Amino acid sequence: MQETILIVISTAILTSMITLFSVYVLYIRKIKPGLDVQIAKAGDELEERVKAGVVSAGRELLPEFRDKVTEGFTRALAEWPSSEMTKMAKTGANLVEEGLNTLLGKKFK
Repeated sequence: MQETILIVISTAILTSMITLFSVYVLYIRKIKPGLDVQIAKAGDELEERVKAGVVSAGRELLPEFRDKVTEGFTRALAEWPSSEMTKMAKTGANLVEEGLNTLLGKKFK
């Protein structure tokens, strides 16, 4: 009796392992390559769609953004006191001059 149960259990385990191995081989040889191709195609299509959407949104929004930035700079320059702006321009020019002199190795006056 025990011998019969042992034979039945070992046969069940062995057939299960053979079935599992057969399905794995089938998956690796037949199914996986097709899935890889489909995933690659889907990835390429997604990339194209996202790129097209971003370019389209950029074309729509860029003129409005450019106008708002120009308007903001114009308003900021109009509201800024001219004496303070002159000081900032001179300070900026002096910093650039000092940086170039240091870079080019010229001595300060």
